[in-house]
Amino acid sequence: MSKSINRRLGLLLLFIVVSSIFSFVGAQRFAVKSNALLWATLSPNFGAEIVVSDKYSIDVSMAFNPFTIKDYKASFVEFQPKVKYWFGRPLAEHFVGLTAIYGVNSFHRKQRDGGVLVSKDVLHGDVLGGGFSYGYNFVLSKRWNLELSAGVGVIYSRQFSYDALIENRPPDSEMCRKWSVAPIDLGVSFIYIIN
Repeated sequence: MSKSINRRLGLLLLFIVVSSIFSFVGAQRFAVKSNALLWATLSPNFGAEIVVSDKYSIDVSMAFNPFTIKDYKASFVEFQPKVKYWFGRPLAEHFVGLTAIYGVNSFHRKQRDGGVLVSKDVLHGDVLGGGFSYGYNFVLSKRWNLELSAGVGVIYSRQFSYDALIENRPPDSEMCRKWSVAPIDLGVSFIYIIN
């Protein structure tokens, strides 16, 4: 991973942690959550949601995938902060959200070379984007909710693609860069309300 990507990822993490701490101090309610759709793709994920007023909450989620399946390794780390506006009381019923997303991803197709498994085709890069989401929280009990959410936005992606057996990673100037409209939020999340 390049130094500039590491720097940006570190700054984003610092912003998320500081924002969460300041929000938590005055929070009326605090909840933890996990998206079942991501678990279905073998992507562990977790999030926290903090109610900051009678109409707004801040939701910060993280997902990753470190697994290798057969000769393929598709890994990513993704952070998704979201500010939600609730039409009723927070953590219940309809909401709209302003969502940001940042992720680092890599894909390796492995090949056996003299009995050793080595990377062949490599795709590596990052994405940054933002957009809007809509969702609904079903109150299941005093402590449990089920949230359905979907969102669309614009993402900017930067990707390297090369054959690792033949060449080294190309210089940054040869990176493929593009803007696209894409889904940025899709979730069936289980929420546990702590207070």
